[in-house]
Amino acid sequence: MDAKQPRFEVEDASPRDEAIHASRELNQRDKQARAGWKPPSALPPVPKPNGGLVYRWVRTQTRGQLDPGNLSKRFREGWTPVQAGEYPELMQQMPPQAETRFPGCIEIGSVVLMANSAEAMKQRKRYYAEQQSQQIQSLDNSMFKLEDRRRMPMFKERKSTVKVGKRPDVTEE
Repeated sequence: MDAKQPRFEVEDASPRDEAIHASRELNQRDKQARAGWKPPSALPPVPKPNGGLVYRWVRTQTRGQLDPGNLSKRFREGWTPVQAGEYPELMQQMPPQAETRFPGCIEIGSVVLMANSAEAMKQRKRYYAEQQSQQIQSLDNSMFKLEDRRRMPMFKERKSTVKVGKRPDVTEE
């Protein structure tokens, strides 16, 4: 052995110690494998609907430019900014902003947390469902009116899915 290198003596571990250590490692690995890793969310989760209110993050700026059209539309729909005092746990998750369009409200970057009544959102949902139904009916009337009976018939087979981020749950009771 070289004189410059220190000698390390390793105690032999008993089979019982090795078994305990191995089982502990397996338990920790199982927990890590089950949990998985997810990238952090850009925004804290929207609070659960309570007291007849639903919540939503609303854009205030696009590419550094104010978006008054979007805000104006949301205000006309009945959305109002949520005060920071209502959800102090959200304020703990984000740094304070120097420039804010809504002082005292929950604003992150270019979005502000807003609330609206669940009843108004149900009415909105019904309105757009009716609009969609009328558009489909109009299209059907136009398409099937033009159908030539001598050719292959057209079938009304509809199946569509829309995948968008999480939206407030405003299911009808």
